[in-house]
Amino acid sequence: MMNNRVKFRTVTMIILIIYCIIQIRLFALSNQVAITEGNDYQQYSRHQIVKSLQETASELKRLEATMGFNTIAGIKVYSETESQRLWSKYLTVQEQLQILKSGKLIAPQHELKGYLLDDSNEGVKFEPAQVQSILAKLLPELPKQTLRNYRIFLMPYQASGVSGVGGTGFSIIFALPSFVEPDVKDLEVTLLHEIGHHIHMTYMPETTKKGRLLWEQYHQIRGGSWQGPGKANSEAWNQSSEETFAEDFRMLFGAEQPFYNDIVLGDPRQNPEIAAQLKDFIWGLLQTNQVGSYRSPWIDQAVNVWLLQSQIITMLWLILLVLIVYSNLKEKSIFEGNFFTKALPLKGRKYC
Repeated sequence: MMNNRVKFRTVTMIILIIYCIIQIRLFALSNQVAITEGNDYQQYSRHQIVKSLQETASELKRLEATMGFNTIAGIKVYSETESQRLWSKYLTVQEQLQILKSGKLIAPQHELKGYLLDDSNEGVKFEPAQVQSILAKLLPELPKQTLRNYRIFLMPYQASGVSGVGGTGFSIIFALPSFVEPDVKDLEVTLLHEIGHHIHMTYMPETTKKGRLLWEQYHQIRGGSWQGPGKANSEAWNQSSEETFAEDFRMLFGAEQPFYNDIVLGDPRQNPEIAAQLKDFIWGLLQTNQVGSYRSPWIDQAVNVWLLQSQIITMLWLILLVLIVYSNLKEKSIFEGNFFTKALPLKGRKYC
């Protein structure tokens, strides 16, 4: 019994110490000064920077909700002008995060999802109407709910070595170099590839047991075995299971899609039996009636930590309160022994 009491006191003390450290750290963060350099020398407390970050993030969410062109099947497309506004707010958020992390204003890298953007000049841009024409051909090949809530951002800027990036619920399509003749086929290739990424991230995430089993089934049909992701234009990209899946989706569900001889496992259409099995496998995934959740590319986890700071503090106070109430109910006092004197009954006590 005493061992259990000692363990209980020890755990409670450790939790209290950790709680105090976190509180001290949060207090320090809210009062440290961040210096910004510009035409005017200004100083802001971290509390003010966090407040500014909250306002910028709220504005970003508002712009995402109010802008965009609602197209067929619940899909939203953002024009290059609208995507440019989101990009500008995104850079402001990254700047504010940099101040909170380092205490200094360091110009953020102009990168998105790991790829540098050249936003000094604009390239050959695509239009929402072109996206809609591509979707009109694709959507009859898919169950109705597949791309509900999906968002497509048409950027006016080029990215280093890639034409687009995608994630759960979104595609970002970059502009082409200014010397390239605009071709809607380039847009179709990129968009269908990124939709392929959305499908495997939504229906068979590799981080889950179910997802890993589905990847095994996929490779039983396609050949090879699981290979992790790789940077664009690299050998790892050519071997990647996720990139192979995205290309398979593009070629099997898109009309007259080219094969660029980059995927190590080759063009699945060369073997009609494998192509049919792969198409049935992907169609089976999409028939689960699952609708992919949208994860904004403009608000990352680092932002959410700062936005939830007040909720975190409130939660810590609640945890402490629960511990105090529980320990009093269990022991009639928080601690015994050398820390605090256990409460004694009034009978037999003497007072001076």
